Amino acid sequence: MLGLEATFQPAADIRDFTLKTYSKVDRQTRRRLGLWLLADAEIACSMNHNQIMREVVENGLNVF
Repeated sequence: MLGLEATFQPAADIRDFTLKTYSKVDRQTRRRLGLWLLADAEIACSMNHNQIMREVVENGLNVF
């Protein structure tokens, strides 16, 4: 077919969030810019995307 290989990655779980997790979120800048504060689920989604992109860069994967 397309020659693509899929892998599954564990997702961030908001039930496992700690103060360290929240310390990575820049809420003050979002407030200053007039942006909505992110919900926990949005933070988890962002963390998941960042982890995948980090793996792409570290492993030199060609995504294009």
